[in-house]
Amino acid sequence: MSIHRAFEKAAMRTLCAGLLLAAGAQAAIAQAPAGEREVELRFEDLGVDYPIRLRTVFGQASLPLDLRANEIVTRAELELRIAHSPSLRFDLSHLSVAVNDQIIWTRPLEAADASGKVVTIPLDPLLLVSRNQIRFDFVAHYAKEGECEDPTHSTLWADISNDSVLRLSLRTLDLPPTLEKMPAPWFDAAERGRLRLPFVLPGDPGLETVRAAGIVAAWFGAQADYRGADFPVQFGAAPAGHAVLFQLGGTEPALRAIRNPGDADGRLLVFSAPDEAGLVQLAQGFALGHVLMRGDSARLTRIELPPPQAAWASRRWPALDRPFALEPYLLGPSTVAGLAPGPIVYEFALPPDVFFLGRSGAFVDLDYRASRAGNPKSSLNLLLNGQYLGSTLLDAGGERRAETESRALDVEVPPQLLRGNNRLVAQFEFLRDTSKACEDFRAATLQGGIDPRSALKIARHAHFAEMPALEKLVNGGFPYSKFADLSQTALALPENPTEAEVSAALIVLGHIGRWTQDAATRVEVLPLSVLDEAVDRDLVLIAPAGAATLPPALDEAGVLKLHADGAELRTASSLAALQGRIEGRLLRDAERVAARVLVQSGGALGSLQQFESPWQRGRSIVALRTTAAADPRDVALALTDPGRNQYIEGGLVLVTPQQVSGYRVGDSYGVGRLPWWYALTRWMRHHPYLLVPLALAIALLFAAIASRLLRRHAAGRQPKTGA
Repeated sequence: MSIHRAFEKAAMRTLCAGLLLAAGAQAAIAQAPAGEREVELRFEDLGVDYPIRLRTVFGQASLPLDLRANEIVTRAELELRIAHSPSLRFDLSHLSVAVNDQIIWTRPLEAADASGKVVTIPLDPLLLVSRNQIRFDFVAHYAKEGECEDPTHSTLWADISNDSVLRLSLRTLDLPPTLEKMPAPWFDAAERGRLRLPFVLPGDPGLETVRAAGIVAAWFGAQADYRGADFPVQFGAAPAGHAVLFQLGGTEPALRAIRNPGDADGRLLVFSAPDEAGLVQLAQGFALGHVLMRGDSARLTRIELPPPQAAWASRRWPALDRPFALEPYLLGPSTVAGLAPGPIVYEFALPPDVFFLGRSGAFVDLDYRASRAGNPKSSLNLLLNGQYLGSTLLDAGGERRAETESRALDVEVPPQLLRGNNRLVAQFEFLRDTSKACEDFRAATLQGGIDPRSALKIARHAHFAEMPALEKLVNGGFPYSKFADLSQTALALPENPTEAEVSAALIVLGHIGRWTQDAATRVEVLPLSVLDEAVDRDLVLIAPAGAATLPPALDEAGVLKLHADGAELRTASSLAALQGRIEGRLLRDAERVAARVLVQSGGALGSLQQFESPWQRGRSIVALRTTAAADPRDVALALTDPGRNQYIEGGLVLVTPQQVSGYRVGDSYGVGRLPWWYALTRWMRHHPYLLVPLALAIALLFAAIASRLLRRHAAGRQPKTGA
């Protein structure tokens, strides 16, 4: 009973402490001087997904901290939650904190604090600049005087919880408006959350103005990258804060940075031109870097678009027709040192339509160097997306090579381990030779590195994808990202789109720009009434339920038909259901679950549908549609929200206020091209019920041919009769 009471008291103390901290944080925010803001960042917000683990006699870890270019720190403090081994020699063990290599705090470790201690450390604001490193140094010993010590002993540990907090008071600088720090202040790489950048368009904007805004949104989406981007749209007046404004007027296209008249701290990026064609040209020049960013204004005198890009020519995707070097995809240093070195990490993306033609997905050719390790079991391990690939002993076979000599680790990669986004990790594991316990040892002499010549080669492959597959739109922007300038993409909108519909269009284009990392200079924006002109393009269609101008061929193409206040789910035929079961898609089960969601939506329903174009085989259409009570922005934002886009898959996605759910329904089709023998195999796999009739037909054909040949042969052997 006493144990339970002690636990209840501890829980109550923790709860009270949490409430007091929350109240204190609110008070600090309330008392912050004008022009300042209070920020509280948990280590988890800074990308530390797990507790920081410090090991060995000298453990070290660093935490990056980026600050906005237009803000300075007026006050800062660290709140660390530390636990450590109770078996340390506490007169020799301590923890230090450094900011940008300046030691700011050192604390001896104490036995009483082993199970956990919260310490608050003030930081000197003058030490914090735009790019910072907060370093933790752990020095630990356990041996008594005169005893030998193993520097890798299991008792040498300390953990810093990722619930630790960094508190900052930030003051915004009153800097003059300028284009020279583009994309700041409209986007600052120090921001870790989703970019939210309002766009202001003239009242009742034309579709070419929307096109210009879409090109700029795709550019900002590329800058925001993994963070995602939200582009709220207003017609007319600008909101508070930073925004992008498009206006018609003047004698020539011009770009300006000005103060926001409604917010002294806000800045407006103004695109102006005499007509809509000029706005499009200015947006294209801006995205291509043809506008000289100097001062607070710039003009576009002439623009010449480059030729349309080839498929998968964006810098996002490596060239797959030859081995590609891993060095451009390196995150952090390529060399490590010490008994517990950190990983050497590479991140690279593959086109979403890569189709492997064999049992191998890729071949990793890793060249490395490593100092001689005392323990012959020291190794280099290779992992891909958290899965073990292979390893090699650093002193394999007792070989003694020159430490400057490069060695190779060649590993074959199974295709199922490769994804759209890939993380390749090379982990050196240095082990100390413990056969001589008291031998002098220096961990700094253990060093390893990966040679820049290391490369990865994608095995035999084609570009082909089974569709519909909205998950490929989420994780790769496919099929639109295939051509980075969006020369094969068209955006279809009502002739008089609402603010929410334009915003949804910009969010989708920003999401595609995240994946292309290029200028969407050739995207087209079309009214729904002339969609037959886009017969040879992949379409993004944004239309309200019951849009009168929607071509009947499109309204009937999807599995979901939306009305202003409800929806109708078309069920697949018995033959289609059988075909889906053969392909591994349980259409009937998916239809039952989707129908239940439709009933529970209460009329506030948004949807994404993907299907093959009724005008051109191999072309895809993604239709974003909502009922009158739903917001198309919510559907578009689901693409960029990691908490919700993980549920987007198949050919139909339903978005309600409660959930996002994807279903593998709709007719399947292929995008791309396979070698004929793979295409034949795919057709036979998808139509096994036709194999028996086809085999019978072929057998009957051969039988008929053989019978005729035999009759002809028999007739030739008949004796000729005289006249």
